[in-house]
Amino acid sequence: MFPTIKQYDIDYDFLISNYLNKELWKKKWNLFVYKDNIFTLNLYCIYTHSDCIVFEIRYNKLEYTSNSITYYPNNSNINILKQQINGAIFRLMEEYDEQLCKKTQGYKSILDMYNEERDVLRETAENYLDSCGVTQEDIRDCYIDAYVSNNTKCDVYKSNYLYGHKYEYLTEMFIVFTKITNDKNRYNTVVNRINDSEYIKKIENDVSEFKEYFGTDEYTEDMEDNLDEIF
Repeated sequence: MFPTIKQYDIDYDFLISNYLNKELWKKKWNLFVYKDNIFTLNLYCIYTHSDCIVFEIRYNKLEYTSNSITYYPNNSNINILKQQINGAIFRLMEEYDEQLCKKTQGYKSILDMYNEERDVLRETAENYLDSCGVTQEDIRDCYIDAYVSNNTKCDVYKSNYLYGHKYEYLTEMFIVFTKITNDKNRYNTVVNRINDSEYIKKIENDVSEFKEYFGTDEYTEDMEDNLDEIF
């Protein structure tokens, strides 16, 4: 049994020619459907001063997120509009794919370590300022924020984890959509990312090494060495 796949051919010429028709203002049109994933388009607003129409693209999995495309009837064409809309759909897929990645145990473990690391760094900076007799809150806050920001490692691990697992959770839909829209560049981007197992291994190794290092005497000494003199 094949999954439900449908790309709808929207009559954009009709929409653009009739955008002042109030009957169209509350309507929405399906753009692309894959299984229970539905992407829709609607007229969002009209700017008379700028002479442009704004379309909104929504994804049923992202309740509070949408992408908008601005179209200038006198300075653009339908083919460019279609490319922009396809790009908006792809970005919505990427956002939901990232949300799914953030729900995984692998990401949550890095997030827990990130929060713990920041607490340790903050405490290290606070203890140093206490030993120096620094009590002015503005100075303390600036010093602590800068120290934590300059020395945290797990923020990079979070970003790398998300990048390394990009396109992993909606792989089928990414491939189907880029194929059906004949978007070779995005198709190659997806395929290259999901096939890059060496990058995934490097991320996992980096995180494992940091977990072994974090909390050790060596880590404590290194972080204390990174404290900038306050005077």
